[in-house]
Amino acid sequence: MLVSHFELLVKRIAPLSGVPAVDAPFRRIVQGYFLTISNMDTRTVNLRLRTTIPIGSPAIDRELVPVGGTINVQTGFDVASNNNVNLGFAQTSSIPHAKRFQTVSFAIKPNETVSVNLLPNIPGTLPNANFEVRGYTELIQQAVGTQQILFGVASAKLLVSAEYRGTVLDNDYPTGSTSNDLDFDQIAYAMPLAMGQASGVVEPVSGIIRGDVVLSNPRVSDKFKAILEGEQGQALGLQLAELNLDAELEEEVGN
Repeated sequence: MLVSHFELLVKRIAPLSGVPAVDAPFRRIVQGYFLTISNMDTRTVNLRLRTTIPIGSPAIDRELVPVGGTINVQTGFDVASNNNVNLGFAQTSSIPHAKRFQTVSFAIKPNETVSVNLLPNIPGTLPNANFEVRGYTELIQQAVGTQQILFGVASAKLLVSAEYRGTVLDNDYPTGSTSNDLDFDQIAYAMPLAMGQASGVVEPVSGIIRGDVVLSNPRVSDKFKAILEGEQGQALGLQLAELNLDAELEEEVGN
């Protein structure tokens, strides 16, 4: 499911001129991207957030650098039972003129609403205040468990909204003084969605085996399910879960 554009910022609202009286209003803004997702399906849906960004220079200011060295971005997942837990986020492949990153999978139970965020990492970006990354986001389903990996996952109905939230920082922040009266301002505005409405369908995931062939015969189906639920089937599922078929296919196409 193609969702929307996104823009992450840790940057001044206008270039500095070098004249303090002129530059005083040009404060720094920290802006992050938030998705609110409701699962309208009758089963648990496992998703990944995928981003595609242009290749920029220098990378620390114009790209996503989620691991190693100076980290400039972080992702989070928030639901009633899990308070803003960190989501692993890494590059999956390069495509012409762009790079793709995606989170680890996160689960949304039926009728559950979650928040997923993509945020600047303040310690890595605030000192230079020159961080500016744009791209677009997608939600893709993740096959979880042996049966889903083998037979695939059906499409799922979601309710999605995308939003920017930002903070305009006081020029004296950060400061060690407790006597300063610091001034902060907040902004928040909704992003238009690619599907033109909040309700959308996330695409199905194909399995390794055609389920209609195996499961059409009840006797074969029962025996096959028994194998999958056995010790060897569970071991097979763990090995298959390590495969990222989408990434492998993208890499093959890219080569």
